[in-house]
Amino acid sequence: MAERLLNEAAALEFIAKNTTIPVPKVLACFEDDGAVYLITELLDARRMDDLTCSDRIIIEEELEGYAHQLHTLRSRNLGGCSGLVIPPYRVWDKTPRDEWKLHPSEVEEYVFCHHDLSQANVLVCHDELKIKAVIDWEYSGFWPERFERAFYKRVGASVALEGEADDVDEMLKFMNEKLVR
Repeated sequence: MAERLLNEAAALEFIAKNTTIPVPKVLACFEDDGAVYLITELLDARRMDDLTCSDRIIIEEELEGYAHQLHTLRSRNLGGCSGLVIPPYRVWDKTPRDEWKLHPSEVEEYVFCHHDLSQANVLVCHDELKIKAVIDWEYSGFWPERFERAFYKRVGASVALEGEADDVDEMLKFMNEKLVR
C-alpha cells in the first residue's frame, strides 16, 4: 500500500505539471512510523457513475481528450513517476509483491496510462457537466498503450467483465519478459 500512495502522489504532481487534466492538489505526502500518508484537497463533486446515461456520454468525450493527453507523455522507462513499477489493479493480486526492476527501452515505446480510469474515479462538477477531477492514480505509469482500457465507458470496476476481452495473461507475460525481480 505504501508504494501505491507514493506512486499516486508522484503521478498527481506529474499530471498537474504536464497536462490540463484536473487532479486533486497534493497537500502533503509523508512517511511516519513506517506508514505513508497522502493528503489531497477535498473536492465537492459527484461521481461519473451517478450521472444519467446521456450525461455520461458528454463526460466520456471530455475523458477521451484527457486520455489522448496522457498518451502524448512518453518514456523509455516502464513504470510509475515514483520510479516504482506498480502493476495495474486488474493484475495486482496476480503478481508477487517483490520490487520490480526497470529495464529502459531502446526507443520511447511507453505512454502514460491511468490504469484505473473507471466512472467511479471521475469526479464531475455539481453545477455543470464538466470533469472536476480524475482521481485514484496509484496504478498509473508508463506502459504500452495497448494495456490502457477505457473502463469509463461502462459502469463497473476496472477489470474485464463477462463478455469483454481480458488482457491479464498478456500483461503478466509482458511483465515477466520486461521486468526482473
